Amino acid sequence: MNWLQDIKAIIFDLDGTMYQHETFHKSYLRYVVEGTKWEEDYDFLLDGMENMLTNQADFKMGHYYLHESKIVRTKEDVLAFLGVADLPLGDSRQYIYGGDVWSIMNILTNRMDIPEAKRRLAFNKVRGEMVVGADGIMMSERLLKAISRLDFLKRRVLMTNTHSQSGHEFIQALNISSLFDEIYLDSKKPVGIQEVIKSLLVREDLKPHEILSIGDHPWNDLLPAKKLGCRTILISPYDLVGKENWDFAVSTSDEMAEVLEKRVQPTLVKN
Repeated sequence: MNWLQDIKAIIFDLDGTMYQHETFHKSYLRYVVEGTKWEEDYDFLLDGMENMLTNQADFKMGHYYLHESKIVRTKEDVLAFLGVADLPLGDSRQYIYGGDVWSIMNILTNRMDIPEAKRRLAFNKVRGEMVVGADGIMMSERLLKAISRLDFLKRRVLMTNTHSQSGHEFIQALNISSLFDEIYLDSKKPVGIQEVIKSLLVREDLKPHEILSIGDHPWNDLLPAKKLGCRTILISPYDLVGKENWDFAVSTSDEMAEVLEKRVQPTLVKN
């Protein structure tokens, strides 16, 4: 990874990158089906979802799901769908990339026709529990320290698609604002990350290969950066289809910290 020493700016994703939480999907699923016809099917749906996360289902992590408008009537039908590893060229239909837990939940709640308002309430409730609940976030101190030691970089950027109020409150609760030079909420990735990269190239006088994007959702975090010539690192505990497409891949926060620790400050040469 000799290219790491060329990096002068890093863009970090928030969820799944700055922290990892392996059980929140259980609470989220319970909240979104509560009070619906799917509530009694919770255990069945949870088992099916976890089979997807471990690639034991027909739909594999990292596949694209073609959004369907047909009515899903049974619990078996909720889980009965396939994906494709690559988007068909010229296909303008609506696909959802299934590369992390939130995207899998997005697919399932779409198939169950769960209203957006109910999904948002469940999301906010889970986020609150991540901060103060018994099963709260355990952040990697090693990762936080590694990022703090990168203060010699031109820019350290944090980006999240979480809407502004919820994102601000969550970041404040995690106490990570001071680690970054720029923070973008409701950033509208994947388009938003390309806008930030183009801005960095101009105002910081950078070359594309001097910018690194780190994230757990390739469609939002990595592919748009790679298209512009930037470096990419995938962080994911899942065996994603296509993970070899990125410059490097790690599974945990501590592994990510180990990589960042290798980006050392250049030694000043005295005349």
